[in-house]
Amino acid sequence: MMPFFQHWEALADRFEHSAEWLLIFDYERTLIPETRRPCETRLSEIVRRKLRRLTRRGNCAVAVISERSLSELRHRVAIHHLIYMGSHGSEIEGNGWGFSLPAGGEAGRPFRWNRGSAVNWLRRVVSRGTLVFYLGGGPMDEIAFQALAKVGVTLRVGKKRGSAAAYYVQRQSDVRPVLDKLIAVGRHAND
Repeated sequence: MMPFFQHWEALADRFEHSAEWLLIFDYERTLIPETRRPCETRLSEIVRRKLRRLTRRGNCAVAVISERSLSELRHRVAIHHLIYMGSHGSEIEGNGWGFSLPAGGEAGRPFRWNRGSAVNWLRRVVSRGTLVFYLGGGPMDEIAFQALAKVGVTLRVGKKRGSAAAYYVQRQSDVRPVLDKLIAVGRHAND
């Protein structure tokens, strides 16, 4: 894993030259800090404003993935034009479309669905040529990092030996500056 901020210039160039982006953010331990009482933790208004700014970019789809149910995630984040991925991606809802994993598998076999499956499914819905960015901080995010290893930019909150993420930031408080960097890409072209 490489330090994200030290490699930002090269990454910014990659974003600048990508026609479309798909930005996926883990909710727990990433957009909100880890606490002893997760049921009371809400998205800060500062982070909410930054996510809204990203959704307004013409070339950008923004998704939030969570262990929480789709309805609870939608209630807690409350941003229009966002893609919500509840229950680790087994429930996905975007602008006028949705997906929910069936309860049973084919011929009695259970589905093997996880965050990696959800991210790959979403990539196909949005566009395979889209630059995918995934920011997460928990063990379930490692599956998504693996799925995106050759096709996306993966960023982990906290340096962890053996992580499949390509980049890392030290702590959850570094997420806001990451959002700022994404917002600033191409700003001169939009002004």
